[in-house]
Amino acid sequence: MRKLHVKRAERLPAAFKVEMSWQEIVAQLLTRDISDTGIFLAAERGSYPPVGTVVKVRLQGNLGCGEEPPTLSMRIVREADDGIGLMFVDERDE
Repeated sequence: MRKLHVKRAERLPAAFKVEMSWQEIVAQLLTRDISDTGIFLAAERGSYPPVGTVVKVRLQGNLGCGEEPPTLSMRIVREADDGIGLMFVDERDE
């Protein structure tokens, strides 16, 4: 598998409940941090698809204005013992 080049960005601690989906699977996860380029999700090994997979991610609950949050396309770019790093994907490039 080819390595994905990921630009480093300042990470800010953030704990949000999100829903990540791929194929027919939906997982409820918690963010650990967020940056301009992506997020890190706390997850157990084997509970997510491999690096390189594009998934859909959506904040759980409604936004402050009462609207539903958008569903974003994200690519899994890194895995660690305590979770996975995802990068925002421009859907026009997919």
